[in-house]
Amino acid sequence: MADKPQDAPKAPEADPADGPYTEKRARLLLELETDARDTAFYTGRKMFSDRPMSAMAQVLRHEFVNEGNEVVAFVPMVKK
Repeated sequence: MADKPQDAPKAPEADPADGPYTEKRARLLLELETDARDTAFYTGRKMFSDRPMSAMAQVLRHEFVNEGNEVVAFVPMVKK
C-alpha cells in the first residue's frame, strides 16, 4: 500500500529546552519553501518533498555547529 501524502510541513512547536532555535528553524523552513516556489520555473519543482522537509523540521541543527556559532546553523547555504 502506498504511503498517504502528508500535509505541508508545519513549523515545529516551541520547546522551552530549544530556546530561540524553534523560531529560527521555522523561518528556515519557510525560506526553503519560498526558494522552491521562486525557482520552480527552472527546476520544475514548486516544492520540496515531504520527507526532507519533515527531517529539516526535526533536526536540531544548532547542535551540529561549534559553540558560539549556533546562529549559522539556520543560514541556508547556497552555492553561487
